[in-house]
Order: sequence, then C-alpha cells, then structure tokens
Amino acid sequence: MNETLAILSLGAIQGLTEFLPISSSMHLVLMDQFIWAHDPLLDVAVHLGSLLAVTLVFWREAVRLFVGMSDVCRLRITPNAQLLLLLMLATMPVIIAGFFLDDLGWENLHQTKIIGAASLGFGLLLWGAERWGQGTRRLKDWRFSSALAMGIAQIFALLPGASRSGVTMTAALSLGFSATEAARIALLMSMPVIAGAAALKGYQLISAGDFALTGAVGLAIIASFAASLVAIPVMLWVLQRMGYAPFILYRCALGIYLLIL
Repeated sequence: MNETLAILSLGAIQGLTEFLPISSSMHLVLMDQFIWAHDPLLDVAVHLGSLLAVTLVFWREAVRLFVGMSDVCRLRITPNAQLLLLLMLATMPVIIAGFFLDDLGWENLHQTKIIGAASLGFGLLLWGAERWGQGTRRLKDWRFSSALAMGIAQIFALLPGASRSGVTMTAALSLGFSATEAARIALLMSMPVIAGAAALKGYQLISAGDFALTGAVGLAIIASFAASLVAIPVMLWVLQRMGYAPFILYRCALGIYLLIL
C-alpha cells in the first residue's frame, strides 16, 4: 500500500473507531496484520488527533475541568471540581491495571480469535445492558460510586476487541444512564485515558531515541482529527434515533467472522 494512503487509512480508522463502541484497537491490530505494519510513532500521532477532536467537541466540559482543577487546588468542592474528581476516580483503575499488566505479555492477546471472541462477547453484554439496564440518569446524576464502577469496568478495555468506549457505555447503561448520556460520559472518560496512553508511548519512544516530528506524523494527526470530528456527532445522532443496535450488530458480525477466520 502507498505510504501516504496507509497513513491516511490509519488515521481514519483510529478516528472513526476510537469513540464508537466497536474497538479501535481491534481495527488497528487487524490493519497491522492484514494491510500495513504501522510505526509506533504514528500510533501516538493518531491518538493525539482523536484527543484534540474530543476536546474540541466537548470544549465546554474541557473548560469546566480546567476550572475544576483550579477549584480543587483551592480546596473548593464545586460542581466543576466534582466533575474533575469523578473523572480522576474513573481513570485510576485502568492506570493501575495497565501498570501491573504491562510486564505480563499483554501484547500476546493480540490474536485474531481472541479479538473476535472479545468483540462478540462484549457486544452481547452491550446489548443486554441497553435492553435491561438503560434508564434516564444524566451526567448531572453521575456519582463517585458510579464513576468507580465504570472505572473498574474500563479495565476490560485493555483486552483487544473489548472496546474502551463500549465497555464504559455498557457499564453506564447498566447503572441506569440513558443511551446518549452513557456515550457522553464515555467520551469524557476517554480524554484522560487517551492523553495518558499517548504520553506514555511518546515517553517510551523519546527514551529509545525513536521520536521525530515528520510529515507523516502531522498527516496522521490531521487524518485522525478529521475522522473523529465526523464520528462523534454521527454516533450521538445514531444513538438518539436507533440506539446501540447498529454498533452491536456490526461488532457481533465482525467477531463471528474473525472466529471463523
């Protein structure tokens, strides 16, 4: 594949799948296996593109988090400070789990059958959560117990094919949040996770002397940024009208195909 086209494809796949409940890691691993072995530096770049996009879309919430940080530093527990603390609590479990699992050969799970089984299994869990757990709770009803539960559930997103957004949406639906509010919380939770993952990978590349800003890096960021800007509003539009059914059907069909393959 032409290198420019491969980079654009990588950025588009990351941007389109990072926030949809269909697992971006699954699609990137499959691309790595069947289309093109991408550079780890580009992996950092496409995650940065997604982070910029979700921050732009949720700029009001991003401002709230910035104000909340100031409030926390002044020991003031305001609604903005509470939102920041909720996100911090929801992020801690996956950081701790990732730290301990990093040396356990987690990359060995990037196998087609494992990815397929995770896509199918967690797709069915999402279907069950939407059918039996969905309620009317909104972001303003998010509490520390819910944040901790969603944070613990997010650990399963370390399994390729599970989908970080899918797992957090499943947990939110199970806790009684509506379809769109579950997605909103999952999108907010993605911000510190993507930032942390990109920072860690970037640090590792810099330490190894493999970090260099190139045209390919810029192209990957732009492609992922543009695709993410399209994916986020489209996902919210679909959820308002059809719920999670299109995403569940897609990931279950892909999971079955990978298991057969």
